[in-house]
Amino acid sequence: MLGQANFGLSSGPRTFFRLPYREIRQVPVGGGADVMILGVPVDGMAGYRGGARFGPDAVRSASAYVDYDGRVRNLVVSETVTVVDGGDIDISRGYHAQTLDLIEKHIDQLHRAGILPVLVGGDHGFAVAELRSAVKQHGRLSLVQFAAHGRSESPATLRALDEGLIDLRTSVQIGVRGTGAAHGEGGRGFGMRTVTTDEALVLGPTGVARVIASVVGDRPTALSFGIDFVDPAFAPGTSAPEVGGPSSAFALATLRSMRPPNLKTVSLVEISPPYDHADITAHLCAAVLLELLALTADGRRCGIGEPVEAG
Repeated sequence: MLGQANFGLSSGPRTFFRLPYREIRQVPVGGGADVMILGVPVDGMAGYRGGARFGPDAVRSASAYVDYDGRVRNLVVSETVTVVDGGDIDISRGYHAQTLDLIEKHIDQLHRAGILPVLVGGDHGFAVAELRSAVKQHGRLSLVQFAAHGRSESPATLRALDEGLIDLRTSVQIGVRGTGAAHGEGGRGFGMRTVTTDEALVLGPTGVARVIASVVGDRPTALSFGIDFVDPAFAPGTSAPEVGGPSSAFALATLRSMRPPNLKTVSLVEISPPYDHADITAHLCAAVLLELLALTADGRRCGIGEPVEAG
């Protein structure tokens, strides 16, 4: 039997990995949950293709086929941390500022309760709300960002930089590629360590993991995984495809090779189901999501990323 619920693969409530559904007000402070997965169904800030608002539902459906109780990183997530599905965050379609405010306030509740937010998008435009919320509780963050495009040129990230939410000296982008000057440069112009796709393929998953560890150390960290990091041959269902990327196996091996950072917020973004084929992107996203949960669980097992009491 896969997962935790007593339902067949195609029956019962559809939640991430068939985990229990809990609204934030239903979770007791200091013991109800360690991690809450939230859908963020937005695509009004996408730079290219739309459809990312359907991402959370697609990943939920695909995750029903993932063995959540299997061993990843030599641990079983369910035996190490308590994870729940918090549903989707309410948004205000067509009103970006109001949507960002709603997202920020929703995530604020998790940080106050000592719960790690794991956000499934949705395009990456909600990042500024995610970071604002985390910084209130944990201070300025380091950023680990897997993405094909230099997010430092995106309006959301530029706003985060303007607001001083990210410490660029201790942040790293992985997977940047493309023929445009901005794509190839990534965050270098801002002082961010950038590992291009070409460099990543030479380093290999273990080498990339070493770079990440050397840059961020034990500092409070936001981790963002854009599925466009992976080559569109393996992940066609994305808002921003860029050919010439790593394989799905490379992506999963890199996450599994990482030393657990001091994670304060996690996101999986740029999933666009209308452009997917045979749900292969959704299934990859479900696998990536499990790796991200295992990375979190591994950190908690080692005493890294323990919740901070709200001030």
